[in-house]
Amino acid sequence: MNFIEKLDQQLYKAFQHLNQTDMEYLYRLKDECLLIRQCDDMIAYLKRQGDMEKVARVGLIKLEHIYFKQDSLYDRVKEQLKNHPAKLAEVYFLNKPSGELIQELVDLVVKNCSYKLKIKAILLQCYHLSIHNKFHEARNLLLKSNITQSISKQLIASQIYYNRAVV
Repeated sequence: MNFIEKLDQQLYKAFQHLNQTDMEYLYRLKDECLLIRQCDDMIAYLKRQGDMEKVARVGLIKLEHIYFKQDSLYDRVKEQLKNHPAKLAEVYFLNKPSGELIQELVDLVVKNCSYKLKIKAILLQCYHLSIHNKFHEARNLLLKSNITQSISKQLIASQIYYNRAVV
């Protein structure tokens, strides 16, 4: 578990210290695909072990890396790389529609994690719903979860996620 969290932190640091116009930045973007695949493997292993809290924490890491991507992005990448099977194998693709996968991950986090992590997962889901033009569902989720009443007492990162989801 700590291994995946460390990998996520190191990837985040690498993104911060690289210039987005460098080729090294593009190589690190490929590393994100590797991290997500590693999360999938870790989730499968932890499910076999029955440790659902750790499954939820790894699921949250995966959620942080996929919530902002639209389904059309995956379709365009597949279309661009259809004649390059080696490159296609390097890229991570969702095995089901993103809405379903994100709902599963959020449900895991809500059932098995602390209140702060639940809020984060719900806000990420709201943002995902919004970029897929499901504004009413996102609004209803925010209202149902009562996040608006307690967001001022949350971590700054959660407040940023809230602002991103609302705006």
